[in-house]
Amino acid sequence: MTERLDKFLRGLDGKDATERKDAVITEILETGGTYNAGPEGRVGSDYAFLIHLHEISAYGTNDGEAIDSWIKIATYMNGGGVMPKGMGSMIPFPSPRNHAEEIANARAAVGVK
Repeated sequence: MTERLDKFLRGLDGKDATERKDAVITEILETGGTYNAGPEGRVGSDYAFLIHLHEISAYGTNDGEAIDSWIKIATYMNGGGVMPKGMGSMIPFPSPRNHAEEIANARAAVGVK
């Protein structure tokens, strides 16, 4: 992992939820990450919030959960021990997927509008 990620994770220690959110959003703005709300009102949606930062993605049912998940995964990816229990389904992927675009492309490929 990068030196910037290591420094960023160390800087989150001792911060409350609001301070962590501010720090994550600032880091996303400075490094080109993403902070996305999932499909609103969609029953069965995979996530409500998705964070992609330092090539690590995590999601949650709200922004606080997504941030906490991202911190846990990033800490693990940065050499912080074993994957936290219950986090196995949140293995990072290289970039966030745009499901709406994938569906539109699939429909276009078969001639459905």
